Formats: sequence, structure tokens, C-alpha cells
Amino acid sequence: MRVILSAVMLFVAGWAGFAIADATHAERYHQAKTALRSEASSSVNTQPRRSTQRSQVAAVNVESAESSEEDAPLIQITAPDLSLVYHNNEVAADAKFKGKILEVRGQVREIGKNFAGTAYLNLQTLSQFESVDAYLQKDSVSYAAGLSPGDVVTVLCRGDGMIVGSPMLRDCSIK
Repeated sequence: MRVILSAVMLFVAGWAGFAIADATHAERYHQAKTALRSEASSSVNTQPRRSTQRSQVAAVNVESAESSEEDAPLIQITAPDLSLVYHNNEVAADAKFKGKILEVRGQVREIGKNFAGTAYLNLQTLSQFESVDAYLQKDSVSYAAGLSPGDVVTVLCRGDGMIVGSPMLRDCSIK
């Protein structure tokens, strides 16, 4: 009887220790997410892609209906910040990023191909269960073949919204 009671007590003590460790991890994740949330609004940089007068006007007024796609500003952001902005408000993030040219910097989590044979990079975010998915143009596939998880890359892509919790990037070329 004492053996069983001791085993139960060890199990409960182990479970409590696991719960405390899990709560500590969750608190650290929440603190990091809160810190990035405050930085996310200040880390989104817009720069004109061309140095003409019209492109500078487009950089000031991103919403301008007259600016063409070629004159649109280049939006620079990190993969964790892009994910955070999308998770805070997907509707506002789509208005800022969907269909726009983005320069996204991030650490490679995975390199692979989808069911259609399109090569992609998964870029790490703050969550181990989420990533930013960058689908590559054919001219960047050979460069991607030389990458390894953990490498830091910058990709030039078109924002394509969010699917199942992952911001999507299309037509990406690796810089």
C-alpha cells in the first residue's frame, strides 16, 4: 500500500512541476508577444521602390488610388512582426499587406515543396506552431536548395493574406 501511495505522490508532484514549468513558459511567451506588439507598429518601414517624385508621393499616401503597382512603396518587416500584426487584427493586416510588395526578413524553419511542386520557405515566428509561408518563384529555387533551417534570409514577395494562422507570401525571390 505504501508503494502505491508513494507512486501516486510522485506522479502528482511531477504533474505539478510540469504545470508550473508550462505556466512559466506560457508567461515568457506572453511577455515576448507583448513586447513585440509594442514594437510591431514602429518596426514596419515603408520606402519607395523608385526615386521618382510620383513614388515618393505614393509612399506618403499608400491608400492613393492613382499610384500604380510599380510605384507602390516597399514594405519592410520581419517574419515574427508580420505574424504578430496578422494575429492582432487580420482585417487591418490585409489592408496593409495583402497585394503589396513586402521585403520580409526571417529565420528559415523549413524548406520544402507543396503538393503542386512549388518550393516554399517556412519562416519562424514567436510560436513554434505557426510560421510565415513564402512561396518561391522558379528563379529562387536553386538558391533555396542551398539553404538550411536556421539560416536568415530576406525575401521580396507579394502579401497574400493569412490561411489557417499563417501569413502567406507569393511570388517570392530571395535577396
